[in-house]
Amino acid sequence: MAIIRDISVHAHLLGKVAFADCQRLQDRLEFEAVDSQSVRITVLLAEHPPLITVGRNGSRGHVLLTDQQLRREQLELRWVSRGGGCVLHSHGQIAVYVICHLGRLGWTVGNYLSRVRRALVRTCEQFRIQLLARPERGFGVWARSGQLATLGVAIRRDVTSYGAFLNVNPPMRLFSFVRPAVPMDDLTSQSSLMAERRQGVKMTAVRVELVEQLSHVFGSEQCHLQTGHPYFRNQMR
Repeated sequence: MAIIRDISVHAHLLGKVAFADCQRLQDRLEFEAVDSQSVRITVLLAEHPPLITVGRNGSRGHVLLTDQQLRREQLELRWVSRGGGCVLHSHGQIAVYVICHLGRLGWTVGNYLSRVRRALVRTCEQFRIQLLARPERGFGVWARSGQLATLGVAIRRDVTSYGAFLNVNPPMRLFSFVRPAVPMDDLTSQSSLMAERRQGVKMTAVRVELVEQLSHVFGSEQCHLQTGHPYFRNQMR
């Protein structure tokens, strides 16, 4: 298959939206990416109400709450097809969903993951966050106080979905309810940009920086940034 070099990035700032709605949108975009002959990378940035997702490497045992406690905390529990273990989602965390056709881009899975992680690292560095070297068994972004970003992707018919989750200023108490699938000594705790900077961080600024860095690592000179998505015209919150 010939590799098309004219890469365009279409980024959508969705705001606060239900996790299930983002799943449905990703399914639709994945279907379109399989049939399309263009090299279009779609990036969705969203914040979700509090919930816990369990990836392919996770289990119910990694959630440290009973069903009754989950209901009391108003935490939904969902099993998903992405890689990685349990991830706690909440307002104040940016969910980054990337839909692209790896074959048309000429990227391996490892190369794609490295690009996404590099964009996360560069975004954190732009906010003067002192980062730690990536642990051997980890594929996220770590700072002095803990993990800032988690990666977890799904690939079906050579098309990616899901992506990464970056903690900007979420309620940190919730993260104590889950544990990683592969504990890494003192690197199991979670942190956020606000905790590392010890001052406020504007979510808008982080989103814009993240889109710029993703466009750069994807090698795109065409980046189209939009608020919302037509799919959510009647569903946006």
